[in-house]
Amino acid sequence: MNVSKTNIVKYCFGQETNRTAIATLLSVAVFSAVYISSLYNTDIVPLLVNTTRGGVVVLLLLAAAYYYHDNRGVLVAFLIVFAPIYAVFIRLVELGNIAPSPLREAVVEAVPLTLLFAVPITILSIGLALVYERFATN
Repeated sequence: MNVSKTNIVKYCFGQETNRTAIATLLSVAVFSAVYISSLYNTDIVPLLVNTTRGGVVVLLLLAAAYYYHDNRGVLVAFLIVFAPIYAVFIRLVELGNIAPSPLREAVVEAVPLTLLFAVPITILSIGLALVYERFATN
């Protein structure tokens, strides 16, 4: 098997750079929207946490599965899942629901919590995309 640098880059970031850029910008926009809205309305954080148990997780899973099916970028599919969850956990840590700390420490402390949720959701989304490709009829 011949593995080249371009194959690894395409596997990580996707086959088409335009779609990778769009997905990355959308992830940054979702992160910003969730975090900024939680700054002005603190009621949104419990709302997001409560819906994270159900509907939002399914939406993230389907969005990452669609992107992976469409462009084959593992890291960008992970970013789609990671960004909104990270924004919620930064705000939760910052508010002191998990540990009282300023923003600088909250950014670092939210990473392991986010990885705990984002990695399994990304794995499930990639699996869902592969199952869809296997059983989809043209």
